[in-house]
Amino acid sequence: MVRTQEDRASYGVRFQGPRGIQWQIERRFHQVNVVRPWPGLRKILVVRTDNIGDLVCTIPLIQGLRKTYPDSEIAVLANSYNRAVLDGHPDVDQVFAYTKRSHHESTGRLVRGSLAKIVTLARLRFRRFDIAIAAATPASDRTLRTLRVTGARDQLASTDKMPGLHEVERVWHLGKSLGLDGPPPAARIYPRRGLLAEFDASIRRRLGPDRLPVAVHLSSRKPSQQWPTNHFVEFLHRTSKAHANLGFVLLWSPGESNDPAHPGDDRKAADVLREAAGLPVVTCPTPTLPETIGALAACRMFFGSDGGAMHLAAGLGLPIVCLFGASSASQWHPWKTNHRLLQSPERDVTKIPPETVSDAVSDLLGQALLR
Repeated sequence: MVRTQEDRASYGVRFQGPRGIQWQIERRFHQVNVVRPWPGLRKILVVRTDNIGDLVCTIPLIQGLRKTYPDSEIAVLANSYNRAVLDGHPDVDQVFAYTKRSHHESTGRLVRGSLAKIVTLARLRFRRFDIAIAAATPASDRTLRTLRVTGARDQLASTDKMPGLHEVERVWHLGKSLGLDGPPPAARIYPRRGLLAEFDASIRRRLGPDRLPVAVHLSSRKPSQQWPTNHFVEFLHRTSKAHANLGFVLLWSPGESNDPAHPGDDRKAADVLREAAGLPVVTCPTPTLPETIGALAACRMFFGSDGGAMHLAAGLGLPIVCLFGASSASQWHPWKTNHRLLQSPERDVTKIPPETVSDAVSDLLGQALLR
């Protein structure tokens, strides 16, 4: 197995704003001309309306904005699917959200959702933000249109792909023009205390108080990152035999695999649980994002493919063993948390054998990362 490391070359970053003016900053990795904090930024809107992992990778920017503009109001425009990532975050004053078209299950809901989105955008326009930031690189035409609709006095976006940088660094670079200094910090996610306590008690009761719970996430949206059922089963047998002090918590996207809006892995979870009978394995169905965050926070380690759950685990500070298929390891690896990233030369997770994953878990345990 190999870890991908892409070359980091110099490039230009094009920003739009303030007031539609474009400028370019020539820079190398970790070297940039820093602009001082803008005066008069009392209301800041950060726009990130795509996937869970993308919003997690935007949190360091939000944390940096709060540090640089401690008295400003910071709001986020997200979507109904990922907004819970920001629940309880002390650096976010308000979250606006709408439901994406692809998440509506009927024509009626689509119409109601479209009307709700119009209302949400009208509310944003009424707030008269001083700046709206498109926290996606490069910003899509749809995101740029959203910035204009907000009516913010200034709008900041990048149309550069910034090759070779992590997604957190790409987003953070937008903040450099607003005076953010230094490298981006680790993202921080805050589970709901009641859910965390509930999952912690349930997992300890079923696994036993002396076992270290390891979250095993079975799901991935991309075919190249879907590890087979038999691989999960062999991994559980190998790792439980090698480490008698571990217990395993199965997590997955709920639902049927043929659901067009939200395909799930209920059948895969049932198959893994059946084949792992007799092992210290428990299931934690998590139909909502807050429940997924609570269950992950109750574990001490994460194993799964690149995706939203992996980024949530990184935001919770868990050590991670992750599988990468066709996605870019340099752009999407777990940010600022101990991890072992496995990617085959074929960029297909099915080519990564269970023994390699089990060895990676042992490596993390051997370095005493679980305390």
